[in-house]
Amino acid sequence: VSLIVALDQLARGLGSTAALEFFGFN
Repeated sequence: VSLIVALDQLARGLGSTAALEFFGFN
């Protein structure tokens, strides 16, 4: 889970929308 949080924090820095689509969280 901590890895997901780390990825989420990174995603927020890079653009959360694109990251959510990439990881399939959206």
